[in-house]
Amino acid sequence: MQLASTALPSIQSQTDRNFEWIVINDGADPDTKDIINSIKAKADFPISYIEMEHHYRAVALACATLVTWD
Repeated sequence: MQLASTALPSIQSQTDRNFEWIVINDGADPDTKDIINSIKAKADFPISYIEMEHHYRAVALACATLVTWD
C-alpha cells in the first residue's frame, strides 16, 4: 500500500481529469481494499479496484494490461 500513498498526491494534482486510477491488489496486503474504498469515497476521479489471489507480480501486471484494453 506504500505505492498508493506515494502516488496519491501526484494523482490528485493532475489537472487533466480524463483518467482512471486502476488499483490491483495481488493479495499481498489485506488492508488495501479498505484503504482504497476510503480514497474512492473522497476522490473526484474514477478508481477501479481489482482484488486477486497472491501470485507473482507479473500476474498482477498482466491483469492490469488486460483491464486497460477494455
